[in-house]
Amino acid sequence: MSRAWVYLLQCGDGTFYTGWTTDPDRRVRMHNLGRGARYTRSRRPVKLVYLEEMEDRSAALRQEYRLRKLPREEKARLAAGWKGGRKMRKAIFLDRDGVLMEDMGYIGDPDRVRLYPFVVPALKKVTGQYELFIVTNQEGVGKGLISLEEAQSVNRRVVELLEEAGIPVGKLYCCPHQAADGCDCRKPSPRFFMEAAREFDLDIPSSWMVGDHPSDVQFAVNAGARGIYVLTGHGRQHLEELEPGTTIAEDLPEAVDRILSGQETEDTAE
Repeated sequence: MSRAWVYLLQCGDGTFYTGWTTDPDRRVRMHNLGRGARYTRSRRPVKLVYLEEMEDRSAALRQEYRLRKLPREEKARLAAGWKGGRKMRKAIFLDRDGVLMEDMGYIGDPDRVRLYPFVVPALKKVTGQYELFIVTNQEGVGKGLISLEEAQSVNRRVVELLEEAGIPVGKLYCCPHQAADGCDCRKPSPRFFMEAAREFDLDIPSSWMVGDHPSDVQFAVNAGARGIYVLTGHGRQHLEELEPGTTIAEDLPEAVDRILSGQETEDTAE
């Protein structure tokens, strides 16, 4: 039996849109990118404020009809968050190598992990305001250069160092595949972004990705969020590959300051 979901979106002008889908991640991305229902295109960005899995499509249709008939006040109550009334949270997703730590290639030894000295002071500025996540492509595993356990040991060490400094990390997501594998978890696929959004009640349009590869920025765009490209790590090597209008920052501290000040579009790729 095919699974189906009922959802409620809140548009940028405060109106609501209900629907059902068999692919909630794709549906929300389409709305955020302006490819959803015609009347929501001029009301972007939209927020996913309610998502409920139903046993089949018939049940989803019945529940979608019920939501559509709800008064605006009741929909507004759901907009505060559908899990225990929690409000949806903003998040910053961070690439690992070249953003949090020096890119040392296919590293498998956690004792070699060294955070950039500016990482902790920068992230302390947003702790409590934004949920923090790490998303990393580790194709060295797929190439057989390091094991999955070695890659995960490095990941755990990065999280440990941050949390020891008082910076909680919601979750670290790792894709171990090569690009040629055609998986759906390698950036720029937004799979991990959308998984985190559902698990942690994230406000996607108010969330960010910071990375040193064009795929990091596209990861955010594909999810309906915003991205900032930093020049640390491999950043300077890929400048010519950026899409016009990509926001560029010198490093993580500058990216954080842009996020907090709302000046994310000052320096962009041409």
